[in-house]
Amino acid sequence: MTYISVYNVLMEIFGKDRLISDISRDDCRQFMDVVRHLPANAKKRFPRKSLVEISTIAREKKMTSMAPLTINKYVNKLSAMLNWAAEEELLYSHSISLNTC
Repeated sequence: MTYISVYNVLMEIFGKDRLISDISRDDCRQFMDVVRHLPANAKKRFPRKSLVEISTIAREKKMTSMAPLTINKYVNKLSAMLNWAAEEELLYSHSISLNTC
């Protein structure tokens, strides 16, 4: 898994025009909630649906989620991106507890 994979998920969930400085704790929680319920190969299985829609469908149908290791990779890469942004002063570290992402 690459940072591009996580970036693409972020762009789909938050929108392409969203500034990293505008990402809040609630946004991180939404990201984790969506990713936590995604089934493996989500976009292949539901090519015309958004990740948020796929996550909702998977939750309603009680589909098996991606492997915990894969989910953790998404969360860890998001955390690394936010830590980088804080170090570059693109994001104030006090605005988000980076360990909660």
